[in-house]
Amino acid sequence: MRDCLFRIQNWSSCRDLERVHMESINELLNVQPVPCNEPGHIKLKEYAEEAKLLIQAIDSALMSFSKMFELESLYSRACDFPIYVKQIEKLSQKVSSAKAWLQSARKYIPDKCSAAIDVDVLYKLKLEISELQVELPERGLLLDLLRQAESCQAECNETLKTPSTLKNIETILQEWDDFPVKIPELMLLRQHRIGAVSWIARCNKILFNIHDREDQHAVVDELSCLVKDGASLRIQVDELPLIEIELKKARCRVKALKVIHALLCFQGYIWWWYVGICICVF
Repeated sequence: MRDCLFRIQNWSSCRDLERVHMESINELLNVQPVPCNEPGHIKLKEYAEEAKLLIQAIDSALMSFSKMFELESLYSRACDFPIYVKQIEKLSQKVSSAKAWLQSARKYIPDKCSAAIDVDVLYKLKLEISELQVELPERGLLLDLLRQAESCQAECNETLKTPSTLKNIETILQEWDDFPVKIPELMLLRQHRIGAVSWIARCNKILFNIHDREDQHAVVDELSCLVKDGASLRIQVDELPLIEIELKKARCRVKALKVIHALLCFQGYIWWWYVGICICVF
């Protein structure tokens, strides 16, 4: 017991001494009968009570949400305490895990992250900090970012369920244009918009001189392809009904050209027949 007290009382000034374990103190205090002529027994019991209070504080911190500075302060207190309590290992693990999470989370804070953030990373960080039960300012920032990501995802999903106009899609894309999180549904809307804009550009190119072209058969083919591609778009485009009308007109022009060609051929046949008659007569 005296050796135990000596190590406890002198550990602060001589850290080379091995700290006394709480289990060893409990064994000494549980010796029966209690030695009445041992003055160190009362002092050792006082140290044991301090150790129990420290253990309670650590257990409480491990079982509840705690601020980072509180955990670090408690860990520092446990490290400076002359009695070793095994709960310090779990506390050390919690502090280390919180620091590792903090280092990882700071990479994805929008102000410090130049690249787009994968939404799955946010869910992973949320799960980790929920299990750690540590209050950190970065936790609030990332949870807020995740809420925005979920809001964006929900809006995009709702938009993808039914055909939307190009104007509506562009409004949504403009709203989330600078959003730092990669949302698959948002990326899909961007692809749909690119497809619609490209299709409209093709329309404008064909419509530019559609009535002046001599190759109306090619015009019908091009317009038919446009109608087919326009019908497969996931975005409603105002130009599609116009292209369908122009396709009907182009088909009519092709039919008219066929009739004209047939008439010209017939007229040529009549002319040559007339010439033949005249030759025979004269």
